[in-house]
Amino acid sequence: MQAVIAYEASFRQFQEDAAILDLYYIPTRYPDALPGNRAPYEVYSESQAREATGKARQIVAHVRVSIEAGV
Repeated sequence: MQAVIAYEASFRQFQEDAAILDLYYIPTRYPDALPGNRAPYEVYSESQAREATGKARQIVAHVRVSIEAGV
């Protein structure tokens, strides 16, 4: 994230959201990384999934706006 912020400061607003999303990256992509050999649906709640999806959508929307603006 620091590299993106160095390139475009407006992404600083997403630093905390990106850190939260980062917590889900490995365990949901590689389920054997979860404790007790559990599947992601057994570990994460629907509200966590909705929150993460919302954060990701906001970041993607900002990326689109930045691309369209030629940033």
